[in-house]
Amino acid sequence: NAGSRLTGYVGAGQAVPWLRLMEPGGVTHYNPGTKMALARGTEMRLLQAEAILMTQPSNITGALALINQARTFYTSLTTKQPLVPYQATTLADTWTALKTERHIDGFGQAKRLFDIMRWTRDKTPGQHPWPNWEPLSAIFTSEKPFSVEGICMVVPNTERLANPNIPDDQVL
Repeated sequence: NAGSRLTGYVGAGQAVPWLRLMEPGGVTHYNPGTKMALARGTEMRLLQAEAILMTQPSNITGALALINQARTFYTSLTTKQPLVPYQATTLADTWTALKTERHIDGFGQAKRLFDIMRWTRDKTPGQHPWPNWEPLSAIFTSEKPFSVEGICMVVPNTERLANPNIPDDQVL
């Protein structure tokens, strides 16, 4: 919405503030050719919802309102209507809605890995929207204690075999 104090929160048809680059000497330089958003309004709403769930777990209504504000900002490509809001009556359902929306909103961004690490560390309720990876590889079925390395992207065997710096015993 116009006039919001959240950086990057803009309505339809408005310009998104782009990355401001720091030049040597600490001079801020705005480069309009660098089109990289630091954050989006939908992401800010989801972060606010997470803060509510972490600090006021009984306020699922307030958190869900922010999650749905982010969700309904987008429209369906088929119906041209805002996306259907989430329905949740429990803390776990609200966390699942948040985790699902963060998964969608942050798809392909490195920030997504920090979400997963943080939620695993904090043992938050709700489900992650995981694809069904188990049939594809034993990597996903073996039980291992939580570690940062355990949730990193696996380097494919083709890359491992082509790279002489990776020992043979590291090929899966």
